[in-house]
Amino acid sequence: MADQNLNKNLLQTWKEQFIENRLQTEIASPQINFDRLTLEQQRLVKLVETRLNTPQDEQYENPVRIILVSPPGTGKTTTLAHIKFLLETKKRSDPGFDFKFAVLTGTLAFQLKIQTIHSAFKLPVKFTQGFLEKIKNGSAYSPAVLTEFRKVRWLILDEMSLISLRLLHAIDLIMRSADDFFKDEPFAARSIVICGDPLQPLTVADHPVFYPAYQLDRHPFYET
Repeated sequence: MADQNLNKNLLQTWKEQFIENRLQTEIASPQINFDRLTLEQQRLVKLVETRLNTPQDEQYENPVRIILVSPPGTGKTTTLAHIKFLLETKKRSDPGFDFKFAVLTGTLAFQLKIQTIHSAFKLPVKFTQGFLEKIKNGSAYSPAVLTEFRKVRWLILDEMSLISLRLLHAIDLIMRSADDFFKDEPFAARSIVICGDPLQPLTVADHPVFYPAYQLDRHPFYET
């Protein structure tokens, strides 16, 4: 059993390293022209561009908080490609800037050449309440890793229907633990865009963050 667990951990580490190596590429412009986005999608991209060009103190004071939902084939992935291009360009020009663009499943991460959420935030595949407590008290990560997280200014999370409350809570704790100055602010006052398909199947391992309206009575915080 111990050997099996070791082999699984080694395989997971290899997969994460393989995906991360694919990330070390030149910035590629989105294949679909900006003018072909809908007006609403263009407004979102322009909002991100405008905020990236404002002083960082102003971004902390009024972080962007957006939920982007749309069914397949409506341009969500293309919109995210334009946002990713802006963030990558900013990162290349500003050594103190970083962002996390991540999805839950390894398949989509491989296709989009981004990280899984667990890899991006260095989370175990399965974590307990005890691990969350370690994040809170600052013992879950080394000072070097916390410094890396502190540079993160934007969070882009896709596949929102598969993201559980526990996982989103862990991300929130990580960002707060990395920045004492903003530890009392949600996600340490970072901007966050959560995206997904509202018709995609929900996570079955834990409580989802979002429920479709017809399943809202299943949400743990919902009251009639």
